[in-house]
Amino acid sequence: MSNTTIRIDFELTGADINFFRERLKSSQKKFGSSGEDKIMGGAEALIKRMESSRSPDFMAPRLARLREMLAMLKDPDWRLEGEDRQHVLNALSYFADPKDLVPDSIPGIGLLDDAIMIDLSVIELAPELVGYAEFCANRDELQRGMPDAEPLSVARDILQKRMRRQRRRSVRLGDWG
Repeated sequence: MSNTTIRIDFELTGADINFFRERLKSSQKKFGSSGEDKIMGGAEALIKRMESSRSPDFMAPRLARLREMLAMLKDPDWRLEGEDRQHVLNALSYFADPKDLVPDSIPGIGLLDDAIMIDLSVIELAPELVGYAEFCANRDELQRGMPDAEPLSVARDILQKRMRRQRRRSVRLGDWG
């Protein structure tokens, strides 16, 4: 077995991003707001498939990010609701679609589309992911009795309001999503 690594870089043009955006929109239309269980189940199924098989190393950090997105939805303390919750579900809807672009079973390339969609979802959900990470860090500090930690409800309100402001600003700037 070789320890050699090769870095492969490629750029997605506006047309490429639009292509993936259209695939995401078709998944969102298919599952809509009534498909929360299917959307979360699709993301969880991808994670389980990767954990139970010898998945490519390039997927490991992406699966960690996918786990974070799911954790945001499941965390009872974070209480992601309404439009905020739907925003995350919309970004994850691609993984509920059994007919994704490249079948996962194709060795070597079957997960490339999933990797791209996870990366694009991380960009789209940057305000949510940062806010949630800060919330979790605050909760850890609170559990350790740190005097500067905010009560959970205060931290959640501050961080979710900031997350919404950042999301509105990024949409105005024309970011993906």
